[in-house]
Amino acid sequence: WPPIAELDSARRQRAFDEFRTVKAHRGTRAWFGEEDGGGGKLLDHYIVDLPDFLQDETLIRLPWSMPDKPQRRSIRLAVRGTATLYVAAQWPPLDSAEAFRGQGPPPGWTDEEMPRLRGGIVKGEAGQFQRVEGFSVLVSEKKMEFPIYRAALEDPDSSGWTKVKLSFQFGGPFVAPVIILRRGKGLTAGGGW
Repeated sequence: WPPIAELDSARRQRAFDEFRTVKAHRGTRAWFGEEDGGGGKLLDHYIVDLPDFLQDETLIRLPWSMPDKPQRRSIRLAVRGTATLYVAAQWPPLDSAEAFRGQGPPPGWTDEEMPRLRGGIVKGEAGQFQRVEGFSVLVSEKKMEFPIYRAALEDPDSSGWTKVKLSFQFGGPFVAPVIILRRGKGLTAGGGW
């Protein structure tokens, strides 16, 4: 299983990069502690459940907590081959009224909160993420459930790579970002091809 992505800044540090890209599966410990600056100790929080179509795809490990928008940095990725980018995160914050819903699907993100994607975007989609209806990611910490969004990436250049820059647009700090790259180009709003 070779990962299909690596953090662009980590291409010079392949050993560390292998630790940052892992197979996505139920039970994956997907986040680093905040005190480590996102580069050290793995937290005990793990993915309880994710859709079958994301099993064994490339997960990018990130810090558990992301700062407020002015301090937040974009995530730069180099993606090998044709792929679809899936993202999820806990937004709105758990202590907000918008997050309390009782039962039902997790709340969606507004257009202003939708992540931005630059470079490697499929023509005609303008970097727009679409909700993957009927699917979510469940996380062990506080039994959180997140909606999943996806964006198809354009075919790689002659080097075999596509470079993309992902920016989360949430209005405040958030937790548990999930980034998974799936081989192939998903052109439907669901998990199908």
